[in-house]
Amino acid sequence: MRSLSVTVWIVVSVTAVFGQTRDTAAIFGAISDSQGAAIPGASVTLNSDATGQVRKVTANDSGQYLFPSLPIGAYSIVVEQPAFKRYERTGILLQANENIKVDIALEVGDVKTTVSVDAAASQVETRASTLKETVDHARVVELPLNGRNAADLALLATGVSAFGSNVGDITSSFRPRGTKEFAVNGSRNNNVRFTLDGGGNMDTMMNTNLPFPFPDAVQEFSVETSNMSMDQGNSSAGAVNVVTKSGTNQIHGDGFWFVRNTNLNASNFFSRQQDQLKRNQTGFTLGGPLRKNKLFAFGGFQQLWIRTASGATRVQTLTAAERQGDFSSNPITIYDPDTGQPFPGNKIPQNRLSPAALSLLTVSPSPDADGFTRFTFATPENGRQYIGRLDYVLNDKHTLLFRVFENEQSNPYHSPPDNIHAGRVQGSQE
Repeated sequence: MRSLSVTVWIVVSVTAVFGQTRDTAAIFGAISDSQGAAIPGASVTLNSDATGQVRKVTANDSGQYLFPSLPIGAYSIVVEQPAFKRYERTGILLQANENIKVDIALEVGDVKTTVSVDAAASQVETRASTLKETVDHARVVELPLNGRNAADLALLATGVSAFGSNVGDITSSFRPRGTKEFAVNGSRNNNVRFTLDGGGNMDTMMNTNLPFPFPDAVQEFSVETSNMSMDQGNSSAGAVNVVTKSGTNQIHGDGFWFVRNTNLNASNFFSRQQDQLKRNQTGFTLGGPLRKNKLFAFGGFQQLWIRTASGATRVQTLTAAERQGDFSSNPITIYDPDTGQPFPGNKIPQNRLSPAALSLLTVSPSPDADGFTRFTFATPENGRQYIGRLDYVLNDKHTLLFRVFENEQSNPYHSPPDNIHAGRVQGSQE
């Protein structure tokens, strides 16, 4: 099973429009003097700490300014106006789909004098009533995830509950690994919208998500649980917006290898033997500048191997006597279909046994004393994820983003020739 996601965004900053795509943010505010009077015409400069991109706007007649459609990350802002001291503020952190208000009060004085403020802007959303929880990169990477699916962290948001299983996993032969079903505030499980870098990341037939990149390639994601804006379309329950990492002016990356193994696990209480589990997830990420302040690249790869065989699989089958037609020890009365009368002694004559059924029983192992036959059921799985992203800064108003994400999954199986109960009809036969 293979899925391919390609996203191309041209982000255009236009001061007459307030809003952004789901993977971007905005900064707005008002410029005033110490008495609260508006200062029109002030020069406002915004700098990205990660990429060095510089954006400039001029405050309008009401002293207001706006920087829409900003990539998430840390920023600093500088305000200059003749007869006023230069103002500089750092540590403004933007998260996905946020509108941060930064009001600035200038002090009268020499423009060569700088007033520096090193503090984060207020994170209170004043332009939208959407209820939202943002999961940052630190939690994405550091919190334990069984299966390393970042979408599981959506369960940290208030009102979000898993549907069908403890974590909302969907197990199906035609659904890729990582598919989730969430209920938000009691809503239907298929009314949640999923986006990746602002573009839809959904199976439109089943109205569920497609796989998301592995955690090391995710910058952050937000979970909207109430009062979503109109851009969420027909998804009335909520929205999960995932943002991938991008390259910056600094080279950054990591390598990882996660292991789960039978030798490290305790046995299942109801199993007669340990499960034969070998699970490995390994990969790397790497990002950096191709051209400083202009062109940035990021890429990553993850390989998944799962080799497992349950030690507790069992089915009830016929005993040796019953295979010969002797059901005398069975409390169920066997009737002759020709006469409608019970067979004498609850025994079926040998000449009445079906040759096809007798042939089928040759591949059904004899049961233990409790009537169950036990066997090992192998369920191997292979998976790969590739992700690549380019960010190009055309100028202070235009940014071009290209991202490709490919997810591959195969579920090979081997049906044993001597045990019909261990046969499989799902996956890809080898």
